[in-house]
Amino acid sequence: MTIPKAFLALGLSFVSGFSFSQSLPPEQALINSPADLGLIYPLSTHGYQAGQYNNRFSLQILAGVNGAVQGAAVAGIANVIREDSRGTAVAGILNKTGGKAQGVQVAGIANLLQGSLSGAQVAGVLNTAQGTRGLQLAGVANRNLGKGTVQVAGLWNRSGEVHTQIAGLWNRATRVRGVQVSGLINIADSSDYPIGFINLIKNGRKSITLETTGNLNTGINFRSGGRVLYGILGLNYTLKKPSLALMGLDAGLGARLPFSPNFEVHGEVRQLVQTDFRHGHCYTYSLRALPEIQITNRVHVFAGPSVNLVLDYSHRYISDQTSHYFWTSQGHSGHFIGSFVGMAAGIACIL
Repeated sequence: MTIPKAFLALGLSFVSGFSFSQSLPPEQALINSPADLGLIYPLSTHGYQAGQYNNRFSLQILAGVNGAVQGAAVAGIANVIREDSRGTAVAGILNKTGGKAQGVQVAGIANLLQGSLSGAQVAGVLNTAQGTRGLQLAGVANRNLGKGTVQVAGLWNRSGEVHTQIAGLWNRATRVRGVQVSGLINIADSSDYPIGFINLIKNGRKSITLETTGNLNTGINFRSGGRVLYGILGLNYTLKKPSLALMGLDAGLGARLPFSPNFEVHGEVRQLVQTDFRHGHCYTYSLRALPEIQITNRVHVFAGPSVNLVLDYSHRYISDQTSHYFWTSQGHSGHFIGSFVGMAAGIACIL
């Protein structure tokens, strides 16, 4: 075993053995101390009593234990803080705090906070807290069981009431006061501004739409979101030419502008990807303004104009279904580029 691997194994053994399985001494008044220096618990200036000290500064080569921190705690592998942390905690792998945290926690893998956070948590993998006023930033996930402010994660965020969530895959919260941004799914009881392809909002709106364009690109889409923003995801097939067996994937983002209980205008930004799996593929980017009228509580109809930009990589095989381009060009790789004004219309079934 190499020396770095040996140190890592020793540090992980310390964290699992002391932090998670060993019963800590009963609560008692902590002793104020200017500093604690060491290698790994209990090989430090405070020895076995390290958990009884409130340190202004703690520096551990591998891993250390603090009763509390009122300044800074730095460890090569892990910091275990029994009670509150005020200031900065930096660890190569883990910061585990049993009380509240005020300030900044930075860890290579995880910040595990049993109390509330006022400040910021930054971790390569995971942050947890019982409520936050500040930022949780993680490479993989943030989990907050109370109220939160801002969560940013590579994969997912979970929170109670929160202001802003940004994740690569999905977000989940009870109430979102600001925006939810995800690469796929947002889930909330209340969220007026979700930005994702699928938004399961309890007090929002979900619908299945059957819609078509002037080119007879016809699709079934799922629209889901809050009272203002919604996502669009669906499948498309062209009916204009029987010889054109074009399958498509439709996705986008929309916004509702209500004028009365029975009438509203939807603004949508859409991307349609089409292919026949032989000649190539084609992208159509659309900006639509769609007035929508409520026929019944469950049935709405809509229709309106669109401005479209086409990028065709099928040597005009797909883009030829449109003949009224007002601007055309050719890309550097020889693909066709064109713009046209069209129409879109459909019917929505409210779920």
